[in-house]
Amino acid sequence: MQRQRKMGGKFVWICIVICIMPAGLCGAVHADSGTVYYDLAVFSFEAGDYREAENFLTKALAENPDDAYARFYLARTYLKQKRFAEAEPLFHSAWTLDPGIPGLSYEMGVLYQNMGKHDRALAAFENVLAEEPDHVTALYHAGTSQFMLGQYRSAIDYLARAADLSESVRPTAAYYGGICHFRLSEFALALPQFDYAASAADTITLRQDAEQWARITRLQIARAKPWQLFAKAGWLYDDNVQLAPLDIDRFAEESDSAGVFFFSGRYVMTASDNMDFGMGYSHYQTFYRDFDDYNLIGGIPEVFSEYRLDRITFGLAYIPAYYWVDVESYLMQHQATPEIRYRLTDNDEIG
Repeated sequence: MQRQRKMGGKFVWICIVICIMPAGLCGAVHADSGTVYYDLAVFSFEAGDYREAENFLTKALAENPDDAYARFYLARTYLKQKRFAEAEPLFHSAWTLDPGIPGLSYEMGVLYQNMGKHDRALAAFENVLAEEPDHVTALYHAGTSQFMLGQYRSAIDYLARAADLSESVRPTAAYYGGICHFRLSEFALALPQFDYAASAADTITLRQDAEQWARITRLQIARAKPWQLFAKAGWLYDDNVQLAPLDIDRFAEESDSAGVFFFSGRYVMTASDNMDFGMGYSHYQTFYRDFDDYNLIGGIPEVFSEYRLDRITFGLAYIPAYYWVDVESYLMQHQATPEIRYRLTDNDEIG
């Protein structure tokens, strides 16, 4: 009888435990389901399945609305999908809940750079660099953000540091660094940057753009030199000696050989940041062996000016030309040449 009572007591406790356990298990599963959804979301995100990651993160936040990490990953998911307006408030709320989330400042910088808010992007990347001074991509993006803001001197420093730390970003960092030097009129420093970017570029577009900038920079270097001198000499055989300037058909109908000499020089003066003016002279002369009475001399002085207004360049040149045959004055011409050139982009110009 006593044994039956003991057995009856055990049966009652087993029934109580059986009745209580399902409720407890359900509560535990319910409490942990947000974590499960978050873990599944991270797995989907890393696999590149952003739609599935969004679905899991939405469920995780439904279970725990104050989960800073779930908000952060959902913001990253929207960023990957270029849904910037939806990502921005989630980044901010994640920051409010936990500003110490690893990678949060960097991802916010990437968001603002994509949104064209380069001042905010720069602030975010500088937050990263305050803690990790050698963060390569933060250095690079901070440099490109300053480039977009026109802060070329500071941008050069960031880009150079990124290039020193990583070979993979070096070509593009050199490319943007070259443009910064170009904008600062430091053409001699810009040119090697463009040449390197063109030689090390891993895309055709970057190589072509760098080559185009290098060509423009070489022209600027040549233009920046106040003096330009050119001379050449040669020997020719003429089977029908011309007795007058090229635009007049008068010939000797005799053959002869002659020495030919050509010289030109130019001097450019900078009046202001937008205006140049200068002068030049070109000289052409022939020395015939037999027909020395018909030696031709051409003297062509030049006076010119250019004015640059944003993408438009206005030019005007006055070019008189004097010709002599056997040191006697033969012909004089006057030419005034107006010019307008328009630069479609930083790399192209038409006139």
